[in-house]
Amino acid sequence: YTLDTVQPVGSVSKTLIGYALAYAVELKRIELEDPVLFPKGFSVVNPRFPDFEITWRELATHTSSMLDEEDAYRKAYGKGRSGNLTMSAFMTEYVAPEKERLLRKRFSSASPGQRYEYSNLGAALVALALEKPLNIEFESFTKTYVFDPLGMKSTHWRAAPAHSAEEARLYQRDANGVDQVVADYHLVTWAEGALNSSCNDLSKWLAAILKANQGEKGMLEAA
Repeated sequence: YTLDTVQPVGSVSKTLIGYALAYAVELKRIELEDPVLFPKGFSVVNPRFPDFEITWRELATHTSSMLDEEDAYRKAYGKGRSGNLTMSAFMTEYVAPEKERLLRKRFSSASPGQRYEYSNLGAALVALALEKPLNIEFESFTKTYVFDPLGMKSTHWRAAPAHSAEEARLYQRDANGVDQVVADYHLVTWAEGALNSSCNDLSKWLAAILKANQGEKGMLEAA
């Protein structure tokens, strides 16, 4: 394992969603208190509070009342390094199931804005919804405005078709204390947790965030 070893970084992926959201606000494409304009085919409403519109701030801060219903979310993970189901198709089914009782399991009893409840799928919805105001697909946005400008050459969404020499193997300890190789898998809702990167690349991303926090010229101005 080296500083250039590539591995999944889990929910660190969500920091890219946060940056894209800030980018859209900075360009005045959206306001955080605006209701989210979801892609065509989406209707994201808590069935207990049909008159409440979910805002960008609520969705991004896990206060939208949306939940990760365990049985459904488990299906976002598939065998193999890639699959045919898209993030958009998965989320369309998740927020618009045929039976309302399923929808009720996917939203809290609290109204939007009332309670913090961590939602991976809510984060994935932010990434999808941002594609319209930014006029670019989320994957392309991160490559164009983050990975390429910062020289993050080892960073990518999802896994490459074949293992590379720089890629870490994942292991999981079984009940007998024996480490077993984790079989290849993919995450359909990749924007919320399927970024692959290295320590060297992530340090570039962290440095850019710290510089921006100190008021130094950031990627937005450079772009």
